[in-house]
Amino acid sequence: SNVFSGVLRTSAEVGEQSRDGILNVLPGTRVTLTYNDEIPRVTQKAFVRMAIVGTVHAVARLIHDTPTLDVTVSDIDMNRNSSLREALIVSASNSRNPDAPARVSLVESGPASGIFEGAISL
Repeated sequence: SNVFSGVLRTSAEVGEQSRDGILNVLPGTRVTLTYNDEIPRVTQKAFVRMAIVGTVHAVARLIHDTPTLDVTVSDIDMNRNSSLREALIVSASNSRNPDAPARVSLVESGPASGIFEGAISL
């Protein structure tokens, strides 16, 4: 077959670019791969955005005798605009009614934080 493949090793460490063949790429960085074909003379590009796995944390508590679930999502990839406090939607369901999840809006704690917080009454 006429398919060429390879592996580009990456690291998410902040610091000076090393000369060990490992590309230092921070989460959210867009990487451009370029291929220059000789026959026919054409250039092809592919784009990849580096990602990290986010986390979700929930804590149940009572607010004025109302059971409430505080939800926090930490995911720097969801920070799409570093000058704005953004929002994202998560779904919450319970074992008694799993087919009717509630949608919870989480708001970023600050511009470029990647930490989204919100609450839902249970």
